[in-house]
Amino acid sequence: MINYIFTAFKEDYANLFYILTLFLAVLTLFILMKYASDTQIIAMQTQESNVASLRPVVLRVGFLDSFTDLIDKSIIESDLAPVMITLTSKKNISVDIAGYVVVDNRKYELLFGNVISEEETEDGKVIKVAPHWQWLPENGVVSFVLKNDPVESQGFDELYIEYNDIEGNRYYTRETFVDGRLQQTSKLLANAL
Repeated sequence: MINYIFTAFKEDYANLFYILTLFLAVLTLFILMKYASDTQIIAMQTQESNVASLRPVVLRVGFLDSFTDLIDKSIIESDLAPVMITLTSKKNISVDIAGYVVVDNRKYELLFGNVISEEETEDGKVIKVAPHWQWLPENGVVSFVLKNDPVESQGFDELYIEYNDIEGNRYYTRETFVDGRLQQTSKLLANAL
């Protein structure tokens, strides 16, 4: 009888050991999958944090009542600029700056210049302008004028500037007037990561 009880206990114990081993294997698999998922989330957050730490913010300097003011002040007839509107990079280095202004369904390309593009002419010093500005350091300034060659546009009135950070991520800054109030947005462009 004792032998029978011991044999039955041994068989039950073997089944219990098998069930416990299976449970521990499934639990280990679940923990490893959760760890892999958390590791992927941490990697994505680190990449987003790196992009955020490199992100420049380019803003127009000064007061503006409407985009018509830009048209009145800064259209030029050649590549030598008269009155210029200023942009600044408020955080980090900005690279490959370009943009446009849309006013009354006409799109004007921005032409950029700075004291480093200054040239001596018969009339004195003038700033040479170009459709792209290669780089702008943090707290640096670059000015722009509007090319007097607008194209038709169906967009709303806006000032739109695109630029890169030093890693090549592309951003934009957009200024619009909504109900007479200036709104500025600055974001990472899609598919930049």
